[in-house]
Amino acid sequence: MEARETERVRILMELGRLGHKRVGDTPVYREAVARTFVELYNLSVWWPEKRAILRAMGECRGSEVVFRYLLRTLDTVDIHENEESIETVAAILDAFGRIRMPTAGPIILRRYLQPDVPDPIKLQALEVLGHLGFNECEPDLIEAIEAGGEARNVAIYALSELASDGGAVRVVEVLEQAWAQGELEFDHDRELVRAGLTYLCTLGNQSALGWVERLLYTHEPDLRSLALWGRGVLAQTQRGD
Repeated sequence: MEARETERVRILMELGRLGHKRVGDTPVYREAVARTFVELYNLSVWWPEKRAILRAMGECRGSEVVFRYLLRTLDTVDIHENEESIETVAAILDAFGRIRMPTAGPIILRRYLQPDVPDPIKLQALEVLGHLGFNECEPDLIEAIEAGGEARNVAIYALSELASDGGAVRVVEVLEQAWAQGELEFDHDRELVRAGLTYLCTLGNQSALGWVERLLYTHEPDLRSLALWGRGVLAQTQRGD
């Protein structure tokens, strides 16, 4: 990313953060900032800038102006048209997750977890449903664990955010399979165990302790660091009980 483009993104993000600053309990500039972003997006013809504006829109937490505008924009995008349309929808879904409008959950579930939806959009949808705490997506997340690949890790993280134990048994099985195939030798195994241990420790699942002890005695510093983090989380959970 060129320096000028990076600076543009930074300024847009600063403006977005202004949109959720409060005086007392009132976000005094939220909708004014939101309307500014809508105008900027409509005027821009350069995709990297439009993408940066969408990201900054996500900083306008709880903005009805942003939510309604992005919802209307989704209705105009054909997700099968080209790569830019896929990026646009993924960026809008990311903004939904950060503005934290729970009403986005049913829309995302209905539209973007269908079999014909391109993978980048589907992955973003799974992640955002976790951010939103939309528990109705739990069956889809468990199905994604079975599908494997990148969707598996995204789904496990989303289940962590939902604090749902619906996938715990299957996650333990998947971790055991990965360990048996080479003790987490490959990068994709490392990301899987990060997701899995985060999930199990967040739940306070009994299986988590066994994984913490196992990873503490590997030769890989990143896995030992992960185990130490997990041990701390489990200790906090026990104190909370």
